[in-house]
Amino acid sequence: MLRAVCAVVVGGALAAGAAAFASPQGDDPGVDSASAAVAPSRAGARPVTLTVSIRGELRCGRLSGRTVSLALPAQLRLPSTVAASSVTVGGKPASAVHVVRRTLAIELPVPTGVMCDSIAPGTVKVVVDRTANLGNPTKPGRYPLTVLYRNERLPASLRIVR
Repeated sequence: MLRAVCAVVVGGALAAGAAAFASPQGDDPGVDSASAAVAPSRAGARPVTLTVSIRGELRCGRLSGRTVSLALPAQLRLPSTVAASSVTVGGKPASAVHVVRRTLAIELPVPTGVMCDSIAPGTVKVVVDRTANLGNPTKPGRYPLTVLYRNERLPASLRIVR
């Protein structure tokens, strides 16, 4: 009898573990998501620092792929060019930055040195500093921003205050 009860308990635990392991990432709202903030967040402020946090699967603590793009709200004031030195990804300078209409296409820093092979969920910050001369919308409110990364569209929003 005890053996039968143990088999049921262990079997159930294994089934639950397998189901949790097999569930798609979309079930966890913290994986493959983005958030954004500007500082200062006051309406009309210029220049501002834009920080976008991207949560997803990281390889050795870095975003994989070659680029990440930020589709910015139409109301955000954006210069025609942004220097690569004005943008960091995970604390490292971007390789290049291209302004295409309302989008910043950021070429990710090329990793150097010894590479690891660790893949784990985590968060990487993309920071567009004040030297890029971005400007907040002139009216308070929430403004949509979309992160384009690994063939995914990750929605975020900027909160602008009075």
